[in-house]
Order: sequence, then C-alpha cells, then structure tokens
Amino acid sequence: MRLTTIEQKVLAGFGATFLILAVMVVGGAYSIRAFVIASQWVTHTYEILQAIASVQTQTLASELSARAFFITGNETRLEQRNNAHDRINQTLDSLQTQTRDNRIEQVRVALLRDEINQLRLIQQNTITARGHPHPDSVATNSDMVNSYQQLQ
Repeated sequence: MRLTTIEQKVLAGFGATFLILAVMVVGGAYSIRAFVIASQWVTHTYEILQAIASVQTQTLASELSARAFFITGNETRLEQRNNAHDRINQTLDSLQTQTRDNRIEQVRVALLRDEINQLRLIQQNTITARGHPHPDSVATNSDMVNSYQQLQ
C-alpha cells in the first residue's frame, strides 16, 4: 500500500511512533519489575545474614554466661544463658521460615540447630557438674575441664 496523501503519511508516522512508545513502555515495565524482584532478594539475603550473625552473637553470649557461671557460681549467669538460648531458638525458627523456599538452606539451618543443641548439652553437663554436692572432688573438676575442652 502506497502512502500518497500527507494525511496518510502523518497517520503512519503517528502509528509508528505509538508502536515504538508502546514497546518502550512494556520494556520499561519489565525492567522495573525485574529491579523490584532483585531488590527484594537482596533485602532477603541481608535479613538472613543478619539472623545468622544474631545466632552467632547469642551463641557466644550463651557460652560466656555458662563459663561465668562455671567460674563464679552466680545464678544470674544461668538466666542470661537461658535467655540467650531462647533468643537463639526464636532466630533459628525465623531462619527456618525465611529459608523455606531453599531446601539446601533448610538442611543447613537444621545442622546449625543440631550443633547448638550439642553445645547446650555440653554446657548443661558443665552446669550440672558445677552444682555437684562435692565441688572439690577430683572427678567433678576433671569432668568440668573435659566439658569445656569439648566446647573449644
């Protein structure tokens, strides 16, 4: 079809311009959507990293409180240890929920939970040994030393 009149040429120009503009709008919308999704994943990743750092910090607080109790016998150190364990459990539950879309990370969170539970068991054995009726006995002191060597 041959464009002969100026009116046809103008309409063809507007049509071509509209088509190019529509393609640019669709491409821009797709780019914006991809950017938003990428930003959400970055935010998600930082939330996970922050939760892992929190677990590490609370585990250290738990260990320090257990050691402080071992040295001093101060019962408030046990409360601090228990509070740290509660916060660790909450954070691990949150991690489990946040990583539900990734099986590999689910396995890693479960392994981390197992490691922390082993640490708790060692701490509990030490606490029990510290509260032994004969704290000066060689076996009790030896048990406490062995328990803390396992921590390290």
